[in-house]
Amino acid sequence: MTATLAYQLKDIYSLPKQKLDSDTVIVGVDGICYIVTEAGNLQFGIDSIIYIPRGVEFSARSAVGFSGIFIEVAGECPMKPLTPLMDYTKNIVPLAQMIHASYTQNGEGSSLTEALLSSVMGYAEIIAEKKGEPDFISMLKARIASEYHSKDFDLVRECLRLGYNHDYVRRVFRTVVGKTPSDFLTDVRISRAKELLVSTPDLPIAEIAAATGFSDQYYFSRVFSKICGISPARYRRARLNGEA
Repeated sequence: MTATLAYQLKDIYSLPKQKLDSDTVIVGVDGICYIVTEAGNLQFGIDSIIYIPRGVEFSARSAVGFSGIFIEVAGECPMKPLTPLMDYTKNIVPLAQMIHASYTQNGEGSSLTEALLSSVMGYAEIIAEKKGEPDFISMLKARIASEYHSKDFDLVRECLRLGYNHDYVRRVFRTVVGKTPSDFLTDVRISRAKELLVSTPDLPIAEIAAATGFSDQYYFSRVFSKICGISPARYRRARLNGEA
């Protein structure tokens, strides 16, 4: 795969609707924006990387300004199209910022462009193969699995205990796991609740709610119904009667 630095954007607030002529990787170096496609609005900013295949129509808008670089790529790209990745390695974006500064000061592309693309592709392959999960993500998942039953379990506090900002952990967790830490926690709680509803048919639903970390029975029932499409009581009856 080869790379060509197409152009850089500095403090832009909007991009008109367009289609690129080449497969392109965009690396955010400052600010934040929304990339607008037919599939929806994608939040994209510093530490973000996205692959936009040629011919895909998109636009962008920003309330605070956004800077980034566009790299045309030739060859097979392992990145999932239109799915922003976060640079949890903290190696890719600094390199992109160096290229961006060089382009801004000299008006020329940087010899580092190939190195940047190589780093991006290597990172994308790791994510695609489900390898290289950061230790702090694995540790947070383990903490959720062991402490989900506590209604006082606090994800913000857990992130700080691991030495990371909650917003940063949330972005990386979503990139690697496919859902936010909060959604992951809720899924663990609901999964355990479903087990208890069937394995302990005489246990009151209020006690199941408490045993799985929910503040009260009513909140538990709302969340359960939203996720499962059926109330806890109806789920229990259906399973015990062999209806589901």
